[in-house]
Amino acid sequence: MVNPVCAKVPTVRTIRTTVTVATLLVALAVSGCATTSWRRQLQSENPIDRINGTIAAAHADDRSALPLLVDRLEDDDQAVRMYAILALQQIEGTTLGYKYWAGPADLSHMAQRWRRHLKQTDTSRQAQASQPSPFGFKPQGRGPHRPIPPDGSRDAPTAVPPAEPLAQETQRE
Repeated sequence: MVNPVCAKVPTVRTIRTTVTVATLLVALAVSGCATTSWRRQLQSENPIDRINGTIAAAHADDRSALPLLVDRLEDDDQAVRMYAILALQQIEGTTLGYKYWAGPADLSHMAQRWRRHLKQTDTSRQAQASQPSPFGFKPQGRGPHRPIPPDGSRDAPTAVPPAEPLAQETQRE
C-alpha cells in the first residue's frame, strides 16, 4: 500500500520534466512571436505601440512589413506617419517624396504612390527571379536597400518614378 503523504510529493523526475516542458514552451513562444509582435504593434490602437512596431519592422528589415508600413502612411497620428516613412526609407532606400505633415488628401495620394511602387518592384523581382542565370546561380542583389535593376545594369541607381505634384502645390499655381 502506498503512503498517501508520499504519493503527493513530486519526484525529481517529475520536476525535471515539468521544467523542460515549460522551457520549451517559452522558447517556442519567444521565437514565434518575434515577427508577429511588430505586426500586432503596427495594428494597435495605441500610437506608441504603432511607433514601436514601425521601429521593430525597420530593424527586422523584412519586406513583408512593407504593406503594413504603407498603411501607416495614412495614420491619424503624425508621429506614426513619420516613423513609418523612416522605416520604409530604411528598407526600400527611398521616400518617394512622401511628406508626413501633408493634408489628408495628399497623404492618400502619396500612400497610393507607395502602393504602386510596391506592386512595380514586386513584379520586377518576380520577373528577375524567374529568369535563369547564365552562371548557374541566382544573384542575391545588392542588399536590402539597392536591388539589382531589372535591366541588369549593376551600377545604375534604382529607378524611382517621378513625384507627382501634391494637391497643395497645384492649388497655389
